Amino acid sequence: MSINWSQVEASVVSAVKGVLKGDWSAVSAGAQAQIKALVHAGQEIEIALNSNPPQISKSDYQALMVSAHRAIEGVLQTYEAIGIVIAEQAAAAALNVVVNALKTAFPAISFL
Repeated sequence: MSINWSQVEASVVSAVKGVLKGDWSAVSAGAQAQIKALVHAGQEIEIALNSNPPQISKSDYQALMVSAHRAIEGVLQTYEAIGIVIAEQAAAAALNVVVNALKTAFPAISFL
């Protein structure tokens, strides 16, 4: 199953906006760049999983996801309007969208 990454990106933006609410306008420029990076990481994981045999290990997958999560969280934390807890929640919401897209496309991969 191929993932529609444009739709995933739109869903990530929606998830982050849902957490940030009115503060989205203050952080959108920086957040958009990190959202694109997160979606790109998801695309790279999809390519690796589609290889025969899959070319990504559990530890590589986890490292990519942790890195993407921390990057979004870090960017959001730099904005005065966003508290640490809200930044963590927004980053988690963004990551969950990408992880769920991968889990849906690759249900047989246990480490997703």
